[in-house]
Amino acid sequence: MMAALIGAASVSGLAYGRPPKRHAMITATAGRLCPPRRHGRVLKKDRKAVVYEAEFGYGSTDIFGCAGARGASYVLGPPAEFSSQGGGGVQRVTLGGAMVAYENSSVGRGSGAGDFLVVVRNLANGRLVHKEPTGTRRRPQSEGIGVGPPTAIVVASNGSVAWIAENREATYEAGNLYFEVHARDRSGSRLLAAGTDLSPKSLRLVGNTLSWTQGGARRQALLR
Repeated sequence: MMAALIGAASVSGLAYGRPPKRHAMITATAGRLCPPRRHGRVLKKDRKAVVYEAEFGYGSTDIFGCAGARGASYVLGPPAEFSSQGGGGVQRVTLGGAMVAYENSSVGRGSGAGDFLVVVRNLANGRLVHKEPTGTRRRPQSEGIGVGPPTAIVVASNGSVAWIAENREATYEAGNLYFEVHARDRSGSRLLAAGTDLSPKSLRLVGNTLSWTQGGARRQALLR
């Protein structure tokens, strides 16, 4: 189904109990179509890029992305799977032109602690644009990376990205679900809003205007 390994570094960066992978990019047979003819289901698609599932090595399924009608496919990582034993993987995939943004998380057995990352990759060339924790923990000594899982992610065609994430430490302290709006763009990393009155799936991006709902009202910021 797939052919021609190119590169050696792992793209996914997290293993979740599976054998380490050495492929960074694959190309499909039949003229390197994007996506290849024998791919699994398409997860996201726009005019410039496609994200899809396919089997590749070790008898497992991975998530890939490609841009252009004959663009190379890049490994994003395994699809997210969770159980009482822990888990992780790629989920909440979104596209902005040739840019793909997604959550790549890992959670330990019987624990809410883990690593929660938002990743942006350019599917035109495979380049990693951003790899950001979902926020800064209030207690730096606590285990893991990021504040908690993202509930919404948007990405611009220049690679700027924003997301809403639950801050699990703050949720515990407040006794109610506590969410934060974050952005990573040319001006750096920014916390834009936070609170228990923030709607977790309300994030939108129109042009470079980012918006979300908090306290029943729409709020805005510019994504540079």
